[in-house]
Amino acid sequence: MSHDHAVPYQFTLPNGLRCVHLESGRNVGHCGLLIEAGSRDELADENGLAHFIEHTLFKGTKKRRTFHILNRLDSVGADLNAYTSKEETWITASFLIEHLERAMELISDIAFAATFPEKEIVKERDVIIDEIHAWRDNPGDAIFDEFEEMLYPAHALGRNILGTEDSVTGFGREDILRFIGRQYRNDRLVFSSVGAGERKENREALQEVLFCCGHTQLGNHARCAENLHAPAARRRPCRASSAPCGRKYFGRHGCQRPHRHPPFVEPLGRARHERPAEPQHPRAVRHLLQY
Repeated sequence: MSHDHAVPYQFTLPNGLRCVHLESGRNVGHCGLLIEAGSRDELADENGLAHFIEHTLFKGTKKRRTFHILNRLDSVGADLNAYTSKEETWITASFLIEHLERAMELISDIAFAATFPEKEIVKERDVIIDEIHAWRDNPGDAIFDEFEEMLYPAHALGRNILGTEDSVTGFGREDILRFIGRQYRNDRLVFSSVGAGERKENREALQEVLFCCGHTQLGNHARCAENLHAPAARRRPCRASSAPCGRKYFGRHGCQRPHRHPPFVEPLGRARHERPAEPQHPRAVRHLLQY
């Protein structure tokens, strides 16, 4: 059976995580995890928390320190990045296509097994406060935020994505885990990829890397935090292998001004809200294939 390579291929893993892949026939690939949680999902006392979490995701996982996270793709000439908007958080990678599984595994590790060390949280507060100062020095950005504040008074959409110095200074590890426990659910995650490779091979690779990530049943924050940081002996084994896997319990069912979207963003315009039976709009395909 032939496939139209210009049409994004969509499927859902058994844990509820949705995936979109577009075969481009090129040697350079791109992939990213869309987390449908941005600054609009913050409570009044959480201004800037979604962006703060994006920064701290890279500060260590159960098996990697910050250096190992940054070096994992950099050592093969690939790029790892992330950004936060009012609507969503993205973790992205660009690479030679033979490193697709390496990129998928790293993004999975960052998103589902981050440990948020206290000492790194303290350091990151200063980094983000510097971003706030830089934003204030750029009237071209500030004017848009002031307009949105007037348009959406007393609402999360009207607040700056970066937060304030006071709010950022007050964030701690428990605030991070509480937001993640509330917002990072499998029904709000979409993994997107672009590059060469057959659909079956791509699906099998995603199944192997991402199947154990997440839990399709709602639970309370205490259980999320307990399982995420429980000793290996207390974790239930991952269904994909006999090794203990704490990541299974992390995702649950349930930056600044946005950058120019990477090439894997646009096909998800509908996918993150629904599972369309019809092919994506041709404009999205043309946007992808220009890279």
